[in-house]
Amino acid sequence: MHKEFHRLISLDKAIELALGDAPRPRVRIVNLESALGRVLAENVIAEIDVPHFDRAAMDGYAVRSEDCIIASESSPVRLRIVGSVSAGSIPDASAGPGEAVEVSTGSAMPEGADAVVMVEYADAADGYVMIRRPVHPYENVQRRGADLSLGERVLSAGTHLGPREIGMLAALGMSRVKIRSLRVGVASTGNEIQSPDEHLMPCKIYDVNTYTISSALSQIGAEPVVYGVFPDSYDALSESIATALIDCDMMILSGSTSAGRGDMLYRVVSDLGELVFHGINLKPGKPTLFGRVGGKHVIGLPGYPTSALTVFWQLVSPLVHRSLGLRSHHFSLKATLARPFRSESRRQMLPVIIHRGKAYPFDRGSGAVTTLGASDGIIDVPADREYLHAGEVFDVHPLSGDDLDLIISGESCPVLEAALDRMNLRFRYLVRGSMRALTDLQDGLADIACITATQELPEDLRVVASYRRELGLISRNPDLLLNSDGAAFAAWGRDSGVGCIMDSMLPGVRRSVEVRTHTGAALAVLQGKADLALGAREAAGMWGLHFRYLADDGISIVARMDDTRDIIKDIADALKERSQDAAVST
Repeated sequence: MHKEFHRLISLDKAIELALGDAPRPRVRIVNLESALGRVLAENVIAEIDVPHFDRAAMDGYAVRSEDCIIASESSPVRLRIVGSVSAGSIPDASAGPGEAVEVSTGSAMPEGADAVVMVEYADAADGYVMIRRPVHPYENVQRRGADLSLGERVLSAGTHLGPREIGMLAALGMSRVKIRSLRVGVASTGNEIQSPDEHLMPCKIYDVNTYTISSALSQIGAEPVVYGVFPDSYDALSESIATALIDCDMMILSGSTSAGRGDMLYRVVSDLGELVFHGINLKPGKPTLFGRVGGKHVIGLPGYPTSALTVFWQLVSPLVHRSLGLRSHHFSLKATLARPFRSESRRQMLPVIIHRGKAYPFDRGSGAVTTLGASDGIIDVPADREYLHAGEVFDVHPLSGDDLDLIISGESCPVLEAALDRMNLRFRYLVRGSMRALTDLQDGLADIACITATQELPEDLRVVASYRRELGLISRNPDLLLNSDGAAFAAWGRDSGVGCIMDSMLPGVRRSVEVRTHTGAALAVLQGKADLALGAREAAGMWGLHFRYLADDGISIVARMDDTRDIIKDIADALKERSQDAAVST
């Protein structure tokens, strides 16, 4: 006997019900080689400079730039070669006046040298080298910390780890990393299903959904636990689900979700726990179900591969994203419908092929694996549209993609970073001086600039928020806060606002390691690389260090005049609402 669906709910309502109680992920440590595709569980702060020494960026000769000021093709400068340095070796020679040291790409710069003359502009013979062009200080030299600076936030918690992020972690010497782990059991049901490693029997089909769903889970950072094919009987299915949920945080099954005679998943879920809904007003995906067993989510996807994967991206993916702290992707592109299409009186996810700006409907039916496999994207067709005309322009949702919310350029500011973290924004922070930040903003490289409040703005830029922060001395030893005679200070770059303040308030102090961020200043003190640092109160508190207030520092957040996006307003509002200790005003 067939049993009809009691009530179909909208996709939006289904998502609301599923996301209302997202499972909490575990935190575990994995080796770096196993971290690809996983989600970072904590912020990663650089504990070393990368590179951690000045190094040659070209093959050639390390020289004192002042020795080569007058060098030219017609009047080369003659220098004595006093040694050579290969990559990975410690220099055993130094470059004094009138001397040069042969270097290779990546080798450490010898003492005394501040530039590299490329081998193409040098002629060596009989222990001397003729330099045929001048070089400026640090030309062809990668400075210590130029790539990643001590204390710089390299990656934020919630980052989806790809090859680039794995490389950055390796550059920091991290062999293990904390990730968020969401274990999701995956199984198919149906007496007609066989594993791909078995000989295909008559009237049987290979299991597709276990592999597409588990691969999709891995792609978005979850940890699939593959169970293969569950027996299609009430008792066996009940036992299999209950056993799997002992080890898993949630369970996804495909097949046996319709209302036909042999479809029993909805009965098993209802009897073992709670059936929240059964049936979505969606094509493909009508027989989808969602429930809880032992407080853990159980999702039943349709058996057809296209239906199963479509519902996965529409329902399961947002749930996993919510659980892991990832952002669901809403990127779309515009395309003109190349052919008319007749829809139904329910919401439909229409697969399309994109070619030269046109969208071609490509729907071979829910049972065809090529429907989604050969498609470039999906058009979300509303329930009230029965006919789509050729020539209409639609939003097409690509089947993959990952975007930053924001790029910031400018002064290091823990206050701003904390505000963006609270907003759960994915951002890249380019730490550089205020003038460079304003250029980045005007060129479109950055969305906002964080600058010192004293900067004058071009007419095409505007201040969206401003606040004051407390700067002071940071130290492990409270006595040094009162008497810093002879102490070594962490040095700020001279293009930074804090560097200018340091030059003004602390002239002539002994400087050690150079830093670019307030977190780096605090870490330099914590690690003993400096006795004292000038930095923000928030940085001292982050690492439990002592702090002595010296002065207030004004910060302005700047955006382009024509940028009226909600995200800019939201950032300004978030900075207004931060704690009174930060004294925000606009």
